[in-house]
Amino acid sequence: MGTSQYGAPLHYAYYKNTAAHNTVCIDGQNHPPTDCRVVSYTKNEEFVELIAETAWDGSYKMLDSFTIKQWSDEAYAGAVFRRNVRWYGDFFVDCFDVTLPEAREIVWTLHGKGTLEHTPAPCGHMPKWAWEGPGQYLQGVTMHEPESAVLRFSWQTEGGNCLDVFPVTEAQTQYATAHGPDNPSVKTLPYLLEKKLGMAARFVNVICASRKGEGIQDVRSVPNGLEIIRGDGQLVRYVYPQ
Repeated sequence: MGTSQYGAPLHYAYYKNTAAHNTVCIDGQNHPPTDCRVVSYTKNEEFVELIAETAWDGSYKMLDSFTIKQWSDEAYAGAVFRRNVRWYGDFFVDCFDVTLPEAREIVWTLHGKGTLEHTPAPCGHMPKWAWEGPGQYLQGVTMHEPESAVLRFSWQTEGGNCLDVFPVTEAQTQYATAHGPDNPSVKTLPYLLEKKLGMAARFVNVICASRKGEGIQDVRSVPNGLEIIRGDGQLVRYVYPQ
């Protein structure tokens, strides 16, 4: 969404929070500072893949600075995040693994421009995602039924562009949409949230931006992976990382 005005009320209340970004958040709290490492980088004729990992294992040493502490060391202590992003030229597969030493609320977030044109069937509503912290600015929450092995959420822009997100459903994971602040905050964006309570989670999402009608036809769950059907009918097979 870009940098907000520093004097804006939501600058610290919302925009400068982990929950406002397209990543994973634990217990609604901000990521503490830590180091990240590139596990591997692969480029071939079929795809480009980057795997990165970060761990809150106590080894990171803060620099001597005037940084305002706005994060929770407790929520992330012992957490390990590994993100595998594979780009096929016209779509990518995002596989995000989280492991924790104790059960907590794990939320994967994505926000996109435009309006939500397609979602799975609703199965409940809430006025807000949370009652405090940045989650309170996500409003008009709709819970969605995990009615199949792969769901589909579609954004449509005024210019005719489309963003399709295909979450692979996991046991005990909830799926929701909500409206939250755009930048500037006089506008809103549709958000997709995937939530699980536990010590581990895997969020797999196939994400495709295209002109309407030119994107992915279908995503099917198969043993150990996915079959992705491009708009021209071409089949792509994706195998889950170990």
